[in-house]
Amino acid sequence: MRKIRVLIGSTPALSTLLRYLFDSRPEFDVVGCYSRAQDLENAAARELPELIVASVKPVTTTAGSVAASIKRSSPGSKLILIFPFRDLIGLARKSGADACLVQENLVPSLIPAARGLSARNRTATPRK
Repeated sequence: MRKIRVLIGSTPALSTLLRYLFDSRPEFDVVGCYSRAQDLENAAARELPELIVASVKPVTTTAGSVAASIKRSSPGSKLILIFPFRDLIGLARKSGADACLVQENLVPSLIPAARGLSARNRTATPRK
């Protein structure tokens, strides 16, 4: 079975949780975790993962610019942005991400969202 390659961008604590959630599912392979936006973008361009999961919390720019920058780095990747508060749902919907999740609902919603996006992403750019 071909695994879905996942790249994570978040704080170290949240990255640990995200890695655990993905590592506990056989269809996913976490290819890296980064806490700096620039490092995440560089890794996205290099790895061309099917899925990128990033928290907007450790990033100093707006969610829209984060999404656009990540999408430029790896256009074939699907992007899930994680927002720290439900009050940011309006911003989340305008971010340009393929899916937006609120941190408080992360555990039950992340894997179903990732599976849904991955199923639609079968035409992603293959890794070179």
